[in-house]
Amino acid sequence: MTPERREAFLADEKDARATWDAAVAAVPVTAVADRVLPDDRSVKDLVAHIAAWERWAEERLAARIEGRTPMRIPDWHAFEHDFNARADTRWRAEPWDTVAAEAAAAYAAFRGRVERLDDEQLAKVEELIKGCGSRHYAEYIGQIQALVTRSGSS
Repeated sequence: MTPERREAFLADEKDARATWDAAVAAVPVTAVADRVLPDDRSVKDLVAHIAAWERWAEERLAARIEGRTPMRIPDWHAFEHDFNARADTRWRAEPWDTVAAEAAAAYAAFRGRVERLDDEQLAKVEELIKGCGSRHYAEYIGQIQALVTRSGSS
């Protein structure tokens, strides 16, 4: 990965996160735990979901950097379903302040790990980073923005 490509990639990921953060911030705190999104989810649930995947990605990146073999996932669909269910169980009853703090910490760890990758490492894990970063945020931003629009809070 060239230095220019690295700079552009990191900027794109940072911009995607800023868009995610702005969408979440537009939701009134009084509505953040309301289960009004698809799959009986709340914005708080989505924030916890994203944070869980950022933690997972950070750990997976750490393993690669440290020369450990990341856990092999033979059945991605089953793994993803189980991971999401465990994250939902872990965070659903937690108050917004706790989830928001975990989300901030998870992102800081994820972003910090990504920024510490050298150019060769970054090129090898670009899809993983997007999958737990920009592409993942994009899956849910529209839902959050539609909720804000429906509620008349912008």
